[in-house]
Amino acid sequence: MASAGVMYFRVTVPGRSAHAAFAHDGVSAFGKATEVYRALDELDRERKARTDYEPAYRNDEAMRGHETNLNVGIVEAGDWPSTVPAEATMECRVGWPPGETREAVRGQVEDAIASVAEADDWLSEHPPEVEWYGWSAEPHELDVGNEFVGLVREHAEAVTGGETTFTGGSGGNDERFYNLYYDVPCPSVGPRGANIHGADEWVEVDSLVETAQVLALTAIDWCGTA
Repeated sequence: MASAGVMYFRVTVPGRSAHAAFAHDGVSAFGKATEVYRALDELDRERKARTDYEPAYRNDEAMRGHETNLNVGIVEAGDWPSTVPAEATMECRVGWPPGETREAVRGQVEDAIASVAEADDWLSEHPPEVEWYGWSAEPHELDVGNEFVGLVREHAEAVTGGETTFTGGSGGNDERFYNLYYDVPCPSVGPRGANIHGADEWVEVDSLVETAQVLALTAIDWCGTA
């Protein structure tokens, strides 16, 4: 019933190169980047503590307290072991449920990084650069009372023999485009599975067939096809 807002950002942290034998003449960009990482990790903890979105953990209690997330996914620094790294980059993802804007979340991230720079002698004169790139998705919430959504739910319950539950808000879904920008009520219906974006990602074949049946029956009824 909902998808998260998602944004990618890159933090470039400057240092000063030097031969490892004379490392005292350099400034490790990686060392300074770890300070930025700690600030982002603390921001993630703070955001988790103050964010609550019940649909995100409605079917999975383990998701409670994790409705928002800030992940540092890629870290790169240096070019060989005998040189103090002159630059470090971190590529990150921040996600959040409906209730906040992209501008507000972006401001919190930039403020956290700026606070590190202000408190550090080197970074205050050589501040990290923050670049927002790639994903810049707004969160969305589905109107579950919509006629089309009700039809999808009816067929899902008939095909599976169970009750449906509207969940979501912890990850970004492409359905947001239809709901946010085209005024098309678009629920997300799919197979059961696990390990999303991880090793051994899988789906249940039987539920894949059920999904196809739900989609076909909904299309037939909505289009008035005998």
